[in-house]
Amino acid sequence: MIHWLVQTANENPDIARGAPPPDLLSEREAAQLATLRVIKRRRDWLLGRWTAKALLQQALAEKRLSLTQILIDNDADGAPFASIENRGRLQRLDWSLSISHSHGAAFCAAHPASGREERYAIGADLEFIEQREANFVQDYFTAVEAERVSLASPGARDAVITGIWSAKEAALKALRTGLRLSTRRIECLLPGLLPADDVWHPFTLHAPDEATPGVSWSGWWRRPVQHPDFVMTLVIKTEESDQ
Repeated sequence: MIHWLVQTANENPDIARGAPPPDLLSEREAAQLATLRVIKRRRDWLLGRWTAKALLQQALAEKRLSLTQILIDNDADGAPFASIENRGRLQRLDWSLSISHSHGAAFCAAHPASGREERYAIGADLEFIEQREANFVQDYFTAVEAERVSLASPGARDAVITGIWSAKEAALKALRTGLRLSTRRIECLLPGLLPADDVWHPFTLHAPDEATPGVSWSGWWRRPVQHPDFVMTLVIKTEESDQ
């Protein structure tokens, strides 16, 4: 089951001003925050962790965890992960976690990283719909994606470009490469119209040739009615476990 949550900085006055809310951060996280001097960077960092912690607190409700017991950190490749603090010891959760933030909103998704015979990696992305530079599609999209954009109506064009870009970002997060891998190695085909209807819609995703045998991909997009200026995308990479 995929767990996901969207929250905005405006929902928390402390985060809106770049200050940590009470009972959110561990001592280690508070020390990390202290190194961030720019207000926007502090606000985004806090918003992402607040959303990720709240999501995992809900997903692991049976453990009755406080937010300070859930720690969010990053691996060397930048991918986030979560740990639980218990009696001074940290236990890393075997969950795949992805965090995205844009224009004062944060989107987090999580999924258990392993099943009986499979391993999972999740990628989540949130993008504000806006007009892109004229050469954006040419520089970052495949020929098939560019054709999909050309077929979109003028009123839907910005949403379609944003949706395809968001899907690429989500897939690259699931691969744990980020933009170190060319965006043209991922092909995401969303429709020519992205309605705001609060429904998760599947999209077609062609993975890069680095994908090993036994890997499958699933992708979904959503344009929430409550936040119609945003597009959300989710990608799951599934591979046969070698355990």
